[in-house]
Amino acid sequence: MGARSSKITSQNNRSDGHLIEYFRNTFVRGGGGTNSPPPPIPSRATGGEVVAGTEFGDLRIHYFESTGTFTNTSGAPLTVEVILIAGGGGGGCQNAGGGGAGGYRVIPVVVGPGAPNAISVQVGAGGAGAPSSDPSGGRGAQGTPTYFGNASPTTATGGGGGGSESTPGANASSGGSGGGGGRLGDSTPGLPNGAGVGNSPPTTPAQGNPGGKGYNPSSGGGGGGAGGAGGDATGPSPTAGGNGGIGVQLNSIYQAPFLPTSIKTSPGPNGQNYWVAGGGGGGSGGNVPAPKGGGSGGPYAGGGNGATPSGPTSATAGVQYTGGGGGGGGEDNTLGHRAGANGGKGFVIVSYGRT
Repeated sequence: MGARSSKITSQNNRSDGHLIEYFRNTFVRGGGGTNSPPPPIPSRATGGEVVAGTEFGDLRIHYFESTGTFTNTSGAPLTVEVILIAGGGGGGCQNAGGGGAGGYRVIPVVVGPGAPNAISVQVGAGGAGAPSSDPSGGRGAQGTPTYFGNASPTTATGGGGGGSESTPGANASSGGSGGGGGRLGDSTPGLPNGAGVGNSPPTTPAQGNPGGKGYNPSSGGGGGGAGGAGGDATGPSPTAGGNGGIGVQLNSIYQAPFLPTSIKTSPGPNGQNYWVAGGGGGGSGGNVPAPKGGGSGGPYAGGGNGATPSGPTSATAGVQYTGGGGGGGGEDNTLGHRAGANGGKGFVIVSYGRT
């Protein structure tokens, strides 16, 4: 009888180049190494545009874009993480500053069980842009705060309005970003018009950033964003409005497909999406491209572009449901005052995990 071969012929042999077959037999065909998917996350609350909360990754997410109620139905205290974005500020009119982004907050909250502990949710609207009919130019309106809570709610403050030739950029006290400064109507070149201060008095962590300074003549500063300050207007020839301050990108764990298109497609640096709370670009009377909202990496990150004489008849609004600031209006002898644009409405996300 001839000598037997010493080669092992088992289908689970892991040597002699059979690793692929081993893994296929063990894992694909239901061998002992199979990893079963995790169980569904129990629904523990109601409220929001998706009433029972939608499971995404390791979270259940309740999204609010309008006033509503969040109720813990688990029967025990529930720790949730809350993202609040307030309404963005409106852009100013006439060589004006862009509106500041709405305040941005991420905070844990413990919610008691049942209807007696139901939480009121209010989503802030964007501030109105200053109209072109104002003969002296005007400041954009401040955005509306966003609330999560009842007697002492957790609050994100609305973004400040962009300034104009006659009025400085608005502050966004105790929260959101400041509006950009407008061109100051006097004869001193480069003299800054007061840009709005964001997060003043300060909160920890900060909810927003300051707006940029205007430049005399003919250009406004960018509104502050949640991720950075608004850019200063530049000069002397040609003068150009400042870019809006950069926003922030939602953490990947919240980048759910059921969020509104305005959030999913709001671009930031390197073409990435899910950017929110950018400041509005400042308007300019110089024949230059419209300044960008939401930072130079934008073009939006939630913030609206400013207006110039060669651009559209008015500035671009802050993106809805991002809390972006509205763009500031420019001015020229033919088109006259350019209106500021409205700020974008905010939103609230409430989430919880498996435990």
